[in-house]
Amino acid sequence: MPEMRRPMGAGEALYSTLTGLSPRSEGKTTQARVKDALKRLMGKGEARSEGEAKRKLAEKVGVSVRTVQKWAKGQQEATNTARGNHADKLAAAQRAARLKPGRVEKMRAAGRAAPVPPGTQPQTQAGGDASAAAGAKSWSGIDRLGAGGVGLRLYGTVRVSDDERDRWISPGQSIPESSLGALIDRLVAEGPEAAGEELNKLLSYYVPGMSITNIEAIEY
Repeated sequence: MPEMRRPMGAGEALYSTLTGLSPRSEGKTTQARVKDALKRLMGKGEARSEGEAKRKLAEKVGVSVRTVQKWAKGQQEATNTARGNHADKLAAAQRAARLKPGRVEKMRAAGRAAPVPPGTQPQTQAGGDASAAAGAKSWSGIDRLGAGGVGLRLYGTVRVSDDERDRWISPGQSIPESSLGALIDRLVAEGPEAAGEELNKLLSYYVPGMSITNIEAIEY
């Protein structure tokens, strides 16, 4: 995968990698979001006409086609109410339409470790001397990982305990199968910030307490 044009936060970097776009380009109005989603549904071949794209978008958001038509004309704004979180669902549908299927498929397969039992959580932090020892051991191991790493690889500002430095890391070898699929699901449903949180949670399968910011490259 190509390098980032500039260092990005974890969530923005994931969004850019999987869509080829910036989250800032989503648009701030309901009309802008709808028009973008319709265009991309047709561009990906999920809809053969604008009318079909509107029907598909209406189904995803849980509203009528007439409502989508009003949104597209700028006559009404999507809102979150007790009857439905239509604004959130529209944003999620737009993000889903922006995903590039080939990149998503590769990312989903970039976690290479054996699946973990349901309910198992990564160790998020080691304490005291154990944390420092883990950090020292981790940097030693990371130093031995070259371009031949397996699965997901990241370059950015990596922090372990009190030690922070710019590194390549290869967490794909330690992230369980299907876990990156959950990350993509959070990106779609909740947005880039949630995806960044999920990535840093998954890094604890690689090294407990590890986090990454200012990502400059993602390979998978």
